[in-house]
This record gives sequence, structure tokens and C-alpha cells, in this order.
Amino acid sequence: MACTISNGKARYCKVQPGGIDKVYVINRFDANHITAVSFTDGEATANSGLSSASAGTWYPFDCDPYLSGLTQTIVVNEGGGVGFQQDLELVFKGAYGKADVVFESLSNGTWQMAVLDNSGKVYLCGLDKGMICTGGSFIHNGDKALSDNLAYTLTFSAIETAPASNCGSDSNFLGQTAVSNTLGTQIDGS
Repeated sequence: MACTISNGKARYCKVQPGGIDKVYVINRFDANHITAVSFTDGEATANSGLSSASAGTWYPFDCDPYLSGLTQTIVVNEGGGVGFQQDLELVFKGAYGKADVVFESLSNGTWQMAVLDNSGKVYLCGLDKGMICTGGSFIHNGDKALSDNLAYTLTFSAIETAPASNCGSDSNFLGQTAVSNTLGTQIDGS
């Protein structure tokens, strides 16, 4: 890769909110995981930008949109190696008996995660190596008041050779042939 640039960057107005709204998850070792991303102007090409063997089942998880976040850290080695560490801290409100099994599996697997942020963009994390859970907690907040938070907090990490792939809008991601609106069910809290 040539070390050249052809554009600078202007300062943006305050139009980009932070935080994570939702994640879509597929097992990194599923036969239908994403194998490649094609870009047009830095965004996954509509309908065919994501490549896989067939449309896989992605499971949606609603996050606390004000407490969850994605951080990408550029890791540089003096010898010339560059990596992109993708760290997701996800807070899932509500704790139900059925959810314990789901979160135990989520904690133990290796995943590709498509992250829908509060600005409406989807970023694919763990494309090649997969995201693994590196820690977390079951939050009780002391169980003192009725309004105390009950939630699962999980942190996932991966180090990839490229930043998380920009898949464009939620509808662009869900409209991809490799995803094809194939969404699994969610636990409803009953």
C-alpha cells in the first residue's frame, strides 16, 4: 500500500452523535459469515458489498444507546506493522432467566459484530479474526431502589489489519445479499 494521501479533512459541525444503538451478531465460524467487503467511496457497496457463502442468520441485540460504545485504536509497531484494535463495550438493559444462557454463549464464542451507532451507520467488527469477549459483569447496582439498573455489560475485542468496515446505513446492511434480512429472534423479557 502506497503511503500517499490525496485529501485533507475539514472540521465537522456537531452532527455526529456517539453511542451504540444495536449490534447484529453471527458466529465467526458459521459457514455463512462475512468473508470480504467491497467498498465504493469508503462504504460497503449496496446489495453486494458483503461476501459470504450464503445469507447467514444475524441475531440482533438492543444496547443501551447511552452507555455502549465502539473504540478503534491504531496499534503501530516500529518495524512497520499496523493493526486496528476494535473494542466494543456493550450494555444490555434488563436481566431475565432466559437471557443468562444467551449471554453465557455470547461470552464464550467468537463473533462478527455489525454495530449500528446512533448516527445510523453500521460498522462490521471482527471481519477476519472475530470478536471475543474479554470481560464483563452482571450489574445489580446494589439492588437498593426499584429504579436501580439491572444489566449485562460485556466487552469484546479484536485486532484486525483494517479498521471496522463501514457498511453504510442500517437498511444498506440489512439489504445485503449476504445478510438478506435474515434476522434471528430476540428474547422479549417475558
